[in-house]
Amino acid sequence: MIKDILIKNFKIIKNKKFNFHPNLNLIIGPNGSGKTSLLEAIYYSFYFRSFSIYNSKFLINKYEDFLFIETNFIKEGLDNNIKVYYDGIKKNILLNDNNIKKISEVYSILNVIVFSHYDFSIIENKLYRDRFFYKLISFYRMDFLDYLNKYKKILNQKRILLKSDNLDIKLLDIYNKNLIELSEKLSKIKEQFLKEYINIFNSLLKKLEIKKKFSIDIYKFKNKEYWEELFSSIKEKEIEDKKILEGFHKEDINFYKDNIILKNYSSEGEKKLFIFLLKYSEFLLYKKKTNNIIFLFDDIISLYDEKNRNLVFNLIKEIDNYQKFITSTELIDYFNSKKDKNIINLT
Repeated sequence: MIKDILIKNFKIIKNKKFNFHPNLNLIIGPNGSGKTSLLEAIYYSFYFRSFSIYNSKFLINKYEDFLFIETNFIKEGLDNNIKVYYDGIKKNILLNDNNIKKISEVYSILNVIVFSHYDFSIIENKLYRDRFFYKLISFYRMDFLDYLNKYKKILNQKRILLKSDNLDIKLLDIYNKNLIELSEKLSKIKEQFLKEYINIFNSLLKKLEIKKKFSIDIYKFKNKEYWEELFSSIKEKEIEDKKILEGFHKEDINFYKDNIILKNYSSEGEKKLFIFLLKYSEFLLYKKKTNNIIFLFDDIISLYDEKNRNLVFNLIKEIDNYQKFITSTELIDYFNSKKDKNIINLT
């Protein structure tokens, strides 16, 4: 549970502290008042990136050269404090005044689930799809994040090497060997995770009596021999083209409706419903291991039509004991009767 947050130079929020209710927080204000920025700052405190944009540099207020967020929260009955400083180049993270060297040390210390207009990117864009699933897999198996970061580091070294005028073949072989070993580990964890997540997703379809035939790709583990053969087959072409052609990072997870790719043949309402089911499944995944979960709902009135909105309100009933942050341009009738709440007015 988040007690309060101090935000400096984060998007349009220059310097402001917000105190929160342990259950329901309603953030009210016109468009452009900073409602989404407040939610993003909360999310950034625990994942050190935005849920709306890919490049964190654009989170820094355009008139400043750094951002700073300090968040006080309670986990398992104990007070905690996390500070994040980012100058566009380097992030400094302190947890209870102890310097954090690896993000995996604090990743998912509090699990944050977001419902927002930006969720469409999960369907439309592989980068955001990867980000969504890598976040969940890292919760499922924390070593996945360590393996992934090592993989990305070596991948970048290989990318630089391929572009160099004097290519060192022996060094390229070393990079490929390391990437093969990491790809096998990442692939194994990904297969195990998706098997569990898809089971949760399919069970949710039955529970909610969703008649749409939604489905998610079943992922099959790729062993060391597969990756060795793949890297060997593209080696000369990569050298010739001076760029990376294949690897674990190129793999995708597809979504379907009636066995057809969802993003190409579905209405906006169907896509919103599918995203809602993905996020609901995220909650059920976390719930198996922890109650340290908070929810961010960004403008749910405009985000969902009346039918899908009822599903959201039913979820809100189910998560009554969890901390929630809900933005809107005006107070939503559904919450008028809730006495135990905090209203934050932004202008």
